[in-house]
Amino acid sequence: AKFMFDVVAVDDDDELDPFLIRGWSPDAGGANFGNMDDAGEAELAGDPPVTYSQVTIFSDNTPPVIDGDISDWDGIDAHAMEYAEGGFTTTAEDYSAYWKAVWNDTMFYAMAKITDDTLYNAGSPFWNHDAINFYVGWDNDRNGEGASNGLHKYLYHHWWGEADDALGFVQDMPDGQVKVVDLADGTGWAIEWSAPFSQMDANGSGFVPEKGAKFLFDVVAVDDDNELDPFLILGWADGAGGGNFGNMDNAGEATLGAVQPSRAVVYSTDTPPAIDGDISDWDNIEGYDLGYVEGGSTQIPSDFSGQWKAVWSNDAIYLMAEINDDTLYNEGMAFWNHDAMNFYFGMDNKRDGTGASNGTHKYLFHHWWGFADDELGGTDGLDGVEVAKFDKADGSGWALEWKIPFSSLDANDFGFVPEEGAKFQFDVVAVDDDDELDPFVIRGWADQSGGTSFVNMDNIGEVTLGGPLPAFFNRTKVYSVSNPPVIDGDYSDWDGIEGHAMNYVEGGSTQTPEDFSGQWKAVWQSDAIYLLAQINDDTLYNEGMAFWNHDAVNFYFGVNNERDGTGASNSMHKYLFHHWWGFADDEMGGTDNLTGVEVAKRNRADGTGWDLEWKIPFDQLDADGFGFVVEEGAKLMFDVVAVDDDDELDPFVIRGWAEGSGGTSFVNMDNIGEIELAIDENPFAFSRTQIDAVNGAVPVIDGDLSDWDGIEAHSMDYVEGGSTQIPSDFSGEWKAVWDNDAFYMLADINDDTLYNEGMAFWNHDALNFYFGVDNDRNGIGAGTAADDHKYLFHHWWGFADDEMGGTADLTGVEVAKRDRADGTGWYIEWKIPFDQLDANGFGLVGEDGTKFMFDVVAVDDDDELDPFVIRGWANGAGGMSFGNMDFAGEVELRGTPLGVNDIDKTSTFRVFPNPVSNELFVSDFDAVQNISLFNMTGQRVLEMKLSGNETQAVLDMNNLAKGFYLLTLTSEKGVATRKVIKQ
Repeated sequence: AKFMFDVVAVDDDDELDPFLIRGWSPDAGGANFGNMDDAGEAELAGDPPVTYSQVTIFSDNTPPVIDGDISDWDGIDAHAMEYAEGGFTTTAEDYSAYWKAVWNDTMFYAMAKITDDTLYNAGSPFWNHDAINFYVGWDNDRNGEGASNGLHKYLYHHWWGEADDALGFVQDMPDGQVKVVDLADGTGWAIEWSAPFSQMDANGSGFVPEKGAKFLFDVVAVDDDNELDPFLILGWADGAGGGNFGNMDNAGEATLGAVQPSRAVVYSTDTPPAIDGDISDWDNIEGYDLGYVEGGSTQIPSDFSGQWKAVWSNDAIYLMAEINDDTLYNEGMAFWNHDAMNFYFGMDNKRDGTGASNGTHKYLFHHWWGFADDELGGTDGLDGVEVAKFDKADGSGWALEWKIPFSSLDANDFGFVPEEGAKFQFDVVAVDDDDELDPFVIRGWADQSGGTSFVNMDNIGEVTLGGPLPAFFNRTKVYSVSNPPVIDGDYSDWDGIEGHAMNYVEGGSTQTPEDFSGQWKAVWQSDAIYLLAQINDDTLYNEGMAFWNHDAVNFYFGVNNERDGTGASNSMHKYLFHHWWGFADDEMGGTDNLTGVEVAKRNRADGTGWDLEWKIPFDQLDADGFGFVVEEGAKLMFDVVAVDDDDELDPFVIRGWAEGSGGTSFVNMDNIGEIELAIDENPFAFSRTQIDAVNGAVPVIDGDLSDWDGIEAHSMDYVEGGSTQIPSDFSGEWKAVWDNDAFYMLADINDDTLYNEGMAFWNHDALNFYFGVDNDRNGIGAGTAADDHKYLFHHWWGFADDEMGGTADLTGVEVAKRDRADGTGWYIEWKIPFDQLDANGFGLVGEDGTKFMFDVVAVDDDDELDPFVIRGWANGAGGMSFGNMDFAGEVELRGTPLGVNDIDKTSTFRVFPNPVSNELFVSDFDAVQNISLFNMTGQRVLEMKLSGNETQAVLDMNNLAKGFYLLTLTSEKGVATRKVIKQ
């Protein structure tokens, strides 16, 4: 039934005409009183239209493999199953679920992951089992028909505990694949499956699998802890559940989409960065790497790489892009043959095959390197735009920051509203063209972005405008290990695991690292996290009247990873664990019920501080049942805070890892850091060492090894391809030093049978030196690419000194190979200039702090037969380094090269005995003002002030721990150093 209708409001601020009228209908108003022809029309309708759950299923040209390993579904959108019918769930652990799906031209792929604390399949009828059901209606027709009751509607059952191929109802899918697995941690089960569209649409509805195609869809899980009805149902679509079997009108709707876009959240701020060419005010804003490569390849980040950042305010978006590029170019005849940055925007957020500037609401803005700031290609009429382009001061590339008002971005009046939650298409694409010839190299943020985006923006990313910019917090990854450290007070098994410095200071100041400093390390397994805190503190104290007036280490955890203003132990899922110095290992404050926790605290023998290692099970970290899932990518709030209180008075000094950490974290953990669990073997667990600069005369490459005395030796303990029974059979060590121009090495090999008669050169006794000057663990091997910056130098026993295999021009190289006079082996010493190590122009510099990949690998082949025995320095080294140098070690250059005349007789002083047990004698020096001894972490452990007139001194080493130390003599002319070994 229909009738005329209008609503008109009058605003009359006084009794005079005219007053203001607002009406619903066009042309409404006072005239309706005399003539209602302009009024609207109302129609009485039935029930309001039903809205159905909707989803886009993205395409994937490299779909997951149906093999029971669901890790390859990571990164694909998950859809929670939150509609409940027939019961209720109290916790996520009791029962919860989500599903994922992708497609390609011929196949459909789906998975579901079910969290269920009790798995059941003992019921008499099949529907009284735990199950997962997938509903599909290819006709997309809500006509009251149910799954398998309608010609084009299907239901696929998967029952827990049944065989993979036990599919209910529709089984005519010979090319389908199914895998059902129980979750390894016992928390539930999962299923993944695939089938051809043609076999899923057995009755031939005519459905065409293409972008934009729609069909009815739902996923429904059943939890039946016994065989009695009613059981609990969880579904994705509102109104889903058992009713779909007989009537699929309440199922959701799926649309086949393009490739899943890369996504980013851009946060708002009231104080955006200034567009002034200084990008320091972009620090602490999250960056996104330009990781997609098209049109070429880049070997190292300095060749070509980049990132972008963005924030927004009510009226504009602010962007910054920073490009690393070793050759900047803008001389091409066409503008597209220049180094450039391109910003794509699609304000309608529609993936409709239209490209930048080809679609009404899609835009492309070019910025070319070397052009004026205001020369922007793409779309004109950019009122209010600010741009600043500049070259980096160190010559490593260029950067750009700019502001563009939303009104200019929406020049064609799509109606974009800049508010939290608003979405638009977006990409940043950088071009590196070292000359005017195609192809140039493209780097983009979004997967499959690049030059094609100009004509089709469907593959670019998506930005969502977020709320206020989150406070900056430290982030790092913690890696899993197969053999975690033992909690026993011996910290040597933490060697090779990355340390994180505690640099945030609150409540006071520290003058030197020895006064108060520290670092932490962590690894994890499926059941627990392992932590180590190492604290340098020259005065240990625990006599305060209150426990907080003690030296301590505090570990903060927030398993809900929610920055909501709540503090440790004030919120159900945030915890603080105290460890006080001088208390028993098991005296821990914070949260009780620490079953399975292991702790070991230790004072250092040299009195320089204390250390603590501990293991805590994840179930203790999640004592209040948040539902933290231990898996790759899981994140939790985290901080380590140390307290140094040299007496019981406040303020004491606090050192934390996270910026803004400290005492306030107890009541508000918003400022602490975040750790992410990573499942790969710890990438930092490769062998490391430091190589000292020469201190006096460099070793002469002449076969005389006496000038290598006093230089630290590194044992070659890694064995591959066989075994050695005794050191005389096959063993070895290497030494190295450096000066400004070259790297000097010695390798000394014990071998009772020297051999070089094999038919192939690799069947000879040999020494191999690996260098990776880019220090990049990217799976590339020595010499496998012309410009990869990774090299292998062969030295074969019995060959001439200058017969070297490898990958570089050996100009300036010096080599001396010798057999030992007693017949027990052979050795080689050699010098290689840094410019030969950097033959492909990476930019290696011989200076303090430089790091590069390195290994020494010896081969013992007593005949020409494989396998031969390999001995290397780095764990995991050996023959495989030729094809993949990720397992090589790392050396760091340390110190400043000092020649024999740099500090007069200071550089030629004598140190004896070395190794030393008790007293160390230092003699034959003059004009020295200070003698210091440092341990290998840089802590000064002994110091002696001198008048400058002494020529000898004695240091008491009795109370020092065994290990390596660095002895320094300081005069007005410089500093001289020697390595000392305490045994």
